[in-house]
Amino acid sequence: NDGARRWKCNICARLNDMPADYFYGEDGRRVPFDIDKRPELTSSVVEYIAPTEYCTRPPQAAMYLYLIDVSCGAVQSGMLKTACKVLSEELDNVTGDSRKSIGILAINSKLHYFNLHKNSGQPQMLVVPDLSEPFIPTIDDLMVNVKENKEKLKELLEMLPSVFESSGDADCAAGPALLAAKEMIFGFGGRVTLMLSRTPSAGIGALKKRTDSGKAEGLTLSPSDVFYKNFALECIQKQVAVDLFLFPNDSVDLPTLSTVSQFSSGSVYYYPNYHCEKNPV
Repeated sequence: NDGARRWKCNICARLNDMPADYFYGEDGRRVPFDIDKRPELTSSVVEYIAPTEYCTRPPQAAMYLYLIDVSCGAVQSGMLKTACKVLSEELDNVTGDSRKSIGILAINSKLHYFNLHKNSGQPQMLVVPDLSEPFIPTIDDLMVNVKENKEKLKELLEMLPSVFESSGDADCAAGPALLAAKEMIFGFGGRVTLMLSRTPSAGIGALKKRTDSGKAEGLTLSPSDVFYKNFALECIQKQVAVDLFLFPNDSVDLPTLSTVSQFSSGSVYYYPNYHCEKNPV
């Protein structure tokens, strides 16, 4: 526009002054000499690295916290075994620099934390049965550096399926696990991955099975509990995203559970009737 001295935004239609360092040829085509070096003029999508002026704080280490359902349903379907196997294989491929850290929290009717200090011998399991006021049993070595503790993480992921193999605990305290995750990761920011084989059934955030009672479709598809949405809104303020992986063999309240990812910039992955042998991913 205006003799190539101004340009219009395709989104808001605002006219802006053309940067002074755009030099144009004299062939009448109004094409910059260095167009090949300007991806914003030749590509439909361009990603910019935000400068420090756009950051609320200096770049933090990548933090990943995995909340894994270890109820008997997760064991029987093979979800637990598959999750541990894939995580163990992908430790080196997790995004982040040499500072990236990982923590693992196992969930049934209790919360199972793991001390992963590289010099502590076998991974130490710390069990918290109180779901009304979940607390962190120790502040050290629940989130550990991947590079320094990779063998310890692999050891834990290998032993986890056998630890809960004979457990008859069918409950899943996903809500209290998320509250525990808040204490573990909110100080840093990062990513929480919640893996469930069933609808949460214990503690805060427990959900009842939804049945078709003749209600209007809009009501059936609406969240039945605001806990997960409210938690997601807290996550946004702390630079935390929540990914949700569901491997149910029964109906789950997806409209409610999905809000934890929807409002925290996370993703939802849904694998109905999952079984590691009969119906694998």
